[in-house]
Amino acid sequence: MPSLQLTIFLTGKPVDYTTFEELSRKLALDWREISALDFEVSPQTIDKKLASLESLDPNEDRSPCYPNGSVPLGSTFYVERVPLEAQLGQEIRKPGALVRIKAPREMGKTSLLLRVLADAKRLGYRTVSLNLEQVDQAILSDLHQFLRWLCANVAPSATS
Repeated sequence: MPSLQLTIFLTGKPVDYTTFEELSRKLALDWREISALDFEVSPQTIDKKLASLESLDPNEDRSPCYPNGSVPLGSTFYVERVPLEAQLGQEIRKPGALVRIKAPREMGKTSLLLRVLADAKRLGYRTVSLNLEQVDQAILSDLHQFLRWLCANVAPSATS
């Protein structure tokens, strides 16, 4: 059973009947005691609901948008990789640690990196984010120019 349905159920939001019944059974709850079936619905409410259903476009896509780019901290779309993230947390605590994140496109590398940087900041580390894809090729091909560029980009970040 998806954990999303369990989260929805535990926060008191509506779930479909089958999910409600199954979760109630697994949690050893009597669904009749926890359901709110003692409410009255006025004919005006029913008419409003029917009118809103009739006005919906059947061809309109109402599914949630697929996240594009990095997923912000606290997003429900982020897929946590518990053992990997625990290992990363241990590695960044080591002096002089070097971590390489390698994966195919759209696998969450940038989102993972945002979380690693947030953990580092919580540990009191100073962090610097550099994107070598934005550096001119002439700078990357000359060690002297690259080191100057690196110092110029790291120095302002080190003081903050």
